[in-house]
Amino acid sequence: MLPRLLAQESIANAWGDVIVGAVLLVHFAALRWGDLPALVFALLGSLAVFLATGVLVASLAFWVRGARSFARDVVDLIILLSSYPGSIYSGSMQLIVYTFVPAGFVVLVPVAFLRDPSLAGAMLLGGAAVVYTGLAVAAFMFGLRRYRRG
Repeated sequence: MLPRLLAQESIANAWGDVIVGAVLLVHFAALRWGDLPALVFALLGSLAVFLATGVLVASLAFWVRGARSFARDVVDLIILLSSYPGSIYSGSMQLIVYTFVPAGFVVLVPVAFLRDPSLAGAMLLGGAAVVYTGLAVAAFMFGLRRYRRG
């Protein structure tokens, strides 16, 4: 059910943005063919965290009115926070950027991984993708069960 809903809500322009972003990365970051696996991993990990965060916040609609609008605002906030360099985040703001609004895992960690591919970077990005995806699926399924019960 969730994959069908995600496909239904998908916007063709957004997929174009992902493709253009990858092309720009390859061109301006001077990536080589050998960097392709790291690029694909970084893009998929980033996409997983971004999508999972949207699903997680949108799942609040099972309990709270107006959550769909709130989910759009959170997604916009992720995009906004992702556009700033990571060096400006410190202290409590860094905690927020890597947890509640995970812009750090959407842009900062993947970029760091592309600059210096390492096992630690792959585990950090992969772990974040798995955790956020797991939370999103669990929240959606729990909310859907609640909704079906009435």
